[in-house]
Amino acid sequence: MSSLYALLVGIDEYQAVSSLRGCRNDVDRVRDFLLTRTAADREPRIRTLTDHDATRAALITGFRAHLGQAGPGDRALFWFSGHGSQVPVPRELWHLEPSGQSQTLVCADSRVDARPDLLDRELGVLISEVAARGVHVAAVLDCCHSAGGTRQAPRHEPDPAVAELIGLGAPLAARWVEPGPEHAVGALLPELSRGGERGVGPARRSDHVALAACRNHQVAYEVGRPGRRNGAFTAGLLDALGRLGPEATYRDLMVAARCHLENTLRQQVPVLYPQDPAMIDQPFLGGALHRPESPLVLRHVRGGWEINAGRLHGLAPAGAEEIRVALPGAGPLREARVLEVLTERSRVEPAGWLPDTGRQYSVVLSHAPLPSTTVVIGGRPKDDPDLAHRVTAALGAAGPGGTPSPYVRAVPIDEDAALRVSTSGGEIRVTGFDGTALTGDLAACGTAGVVARLEHIARWRTVKALTSTSSALADAVRLEVVPVGPGVTTAPRTGGAIAPAGPDEVVLLEYERRAGDWLAPQVFLRLRNTSGRRLYCVLLDLTDRYAIHPDLFPGDYVGAGQAAAAFDGDPVEFSLPQDRPVRPGAEVKDWIQLIVAEEEFGSDCFRLDPLGTRDATGASRSGPLSGVLDLLGQAAMHRIARRRPRSAYDWTTVLVPVVTRVPGQPIRSRSVRCPSDKDI
Repeated sequence: MSSLYALLVGIDEYQAVSSLRGCRNDVDRVRDFLLTRTAADREPRIRTLTDHDATRAALITGFRAHLGQAGPGDRALFWFSGHGSQVPVPRELWHLEPSGQSQTLVCADSRVDARPDLLDRELGVLISEVAARGVHVAAVLDCCHSAGGTRQAPRHEPDPAVAELIGLGAPLAARWVEPGPEHAVGALLPELSRGGERGVGPARRSDHVALAACRNHQVAYEVGRPGRRNGAFTAGLLDALGRLGPEATYRDLMVAARCHLENTLRQQVPVLYPQDPAMIDQPFLGGALHRPESPLVLRHVRGGWEINAGRLHGLAPAGAEEIRVALPGAGPLREARVLEVLTERSRVEPAGWLPDTGRQYSVVLSHAPLPSTTVVIGGRPKDDPDLAHRVTAALGAAGPGGTPSPYVRAVPIDEDAALRVSTSGGEIRVTGFDGTALTGDLAACGTAGVVARLEHIARWRTVKALTSTSSALADAVRLEVVPVGPGVTTAPRTGGAIAPAGPDEVVLLEYERRAGDWLAPQVFLRLRNTSGRRLYCVLLDLTDRYAIHPDLFPGDYVGAGQAAAAFDGDPVEFSLPQDRPVRPGAEVKDWIQLIVAEEEFGSDCFRLDPLGTRDATGASRSGPLSGVLDLLGQAAMHRIARRRPRSAYDWTTVLVPVVTRVPGQPIRSRSVRCPSDKDI
């Protein structure tokens, strides 16, 4: 049976910066929760550091001497409540910090005798050391960071309305900590300055889960009466843990905590890292996966119901026909009508049932106005009409409660369509309308399997077609494909990019023949924000196997005038799938889609496995992000700030086709061809 090791840090009293009031209370409550939850014969091994004991050296030792005792199958928890800050990123680490600032945890003795804060990347090194022992690692940060637009926080009393809302009373001085000086790499953990030999490939996985109190430009609040204050995030997360029980996953807990905070504080939005389902669909502190039936979530927030999908995810605004979502599974159909499609979410209204406002529900799309992806089923002389009829009937009942598919619509044979289903010779095959083979024989999959593949292709097409007309953000962020030079292992901040060629602006990459072997091309993917404000960016890899991977750059703010590197600055390998032989003329196509927005949005809703596969691991040919704790910097400089109004925001997309080929004359074969732009 596994053991739990916990390092709990709560700092109210600092030597060089202002004091806080609820951090020791946070870790006391967390300790009580862990002792109550754990069986008597498996008491957790907890080390608590508070106030002046929580020095930089003590935190590092706590990781290595205490959490470092955990072994394969054990669990480790790091919980931090206290100040955070930021420092200019050292030049050598530019590729790890899209904002241009490194987030830090302020230790009790930080900034005394020029002693540095603990950088988020140093914390990432410490976490990875523990995770490398086969330990399930979770980190919880109840602190805030006011980077970007709120970075220059005013040093005056908070808005009285905010103070009254959270029970602090007014007037009260804001708890604001000056950002620290830039740290030289040599003053940091030696492991950080040396970098890592992480390699490229599917083996690179996220190695921990992080639950952060707020977005990287927001601040976090304390709630409660004097003497009984806690971080709002700690209170919300512990409340969710108590209500939802031990089987609640990280995803469940964060949705619940987010509802709790947004319904009261509004300007504090918790963040969950990573977006890898293999990590966040485990129960808190590890366990068997509990995959949700859908990444779409219905939740009650701000006095109404909403789902976590909007225009950015391809949901078209409601017109004459309603858009509806429904709970999946058997039983009575329980739907919600979409009232308004916003940028990253949609307002909805339950139709004929009363959901529990304290719960969140997985939902699926049940009805959309005239799906844009159309299909002709059968109709040719050699097609089996009975088989075609069965496929058509299955498509007409593929939605929740036996409703028609919301993604694909069958049309008569004389109409133009995006897809065709042939049913000749007892076989069922899906092709592009020009005859390009998209699947093999699907007869063994049954009509439900055929419909599932049609809907999969339709969802892929919807994402690829995402566009925002007349966006003011057009050309604000450039996507650059940079060649990997000899001996270069980390993305350069400057330097020439590969120029797209041809009318379709395709980036061409070629295999290289070396010592009798074909070597797949590697490049760096770099984002460059040319605007005067921070912007949120996501990179999607859409493959010609109808997969979508959001793992190269799952989402982060890129600072004004800053450059950011995908894949933590490591080379990205573009290679043929394993079932396509590497031989002259062979090729594969990817579409790298950059989505740019003024505010944060979720990217996990975009994830699709290759056509016909079932396991949603999210592992791409290039591999997901490594375990560096990208979002640890949701750390904080203070716990209270002025409220800002929430409004709709602008967004845009950039699509860069990348063709990877093996040079030389093609060899004739009967392999399935890649779908062309015309097909999709």
